[in-house]
Amino acid sequence: MISDIIGNKINRQTNDRRRHALNIPCLCHTVEITRCNNNVNIFPIIGLTGGIASGKTVAGRLLAKAGGVLIDADKIAHQVLKLPFVKQALRKRYGNVFTRQGAVDNTRLAAVTFGIRRNIDWLNSLMHPIIRNKIFSIIATTHGRTHSHAKFIVLDAALLME
Repeated sequence: MISDIIGNKINRQTNDRRRHALNIPCLCHTVEITRCNNNVNIFPIIGLTGGIASGKTVAGRLLAKAGGVLIDADKIAHQVLKLPFVKQALRKRYGNVFTRQGAVDNTRLAAVTFGIRRNIDWLNSLMHPIIRNKIFSIIATTHGRTHSHAKFIVLDAALLME
């Protein structure tokens, strides 16, 4: 079903007959959450992962249109960067990685982080638990809705398998 939704849409968008055999590398396996309460809807969770420009966003949007609830880990990460205690930790570790308005400057943050393993590890240890908790909260909220019209949950997360 999932490959049909994505494959057919890609075929229509590109008008390329060879795309029907397209291997979409960003699709992971579907994970079924076990039923813990008969009154709660249980949805399959579809994980999308892959590198930059691998099609995660396109696939996620198509699946959302087909009835899924889309959770975008990148959007959550940008929200986490706005939290006061996260900004304080970044200021303490890296100094001025902020714009004049006080927002995290992604270019400055990347300059002091990427390429230096210990800095990447530190940033991941700060961000990932918060992002993970927010994702679990959204999943739990969606599962808890007894009248939800969602058919499944789509998790767009580049680092899902790490």
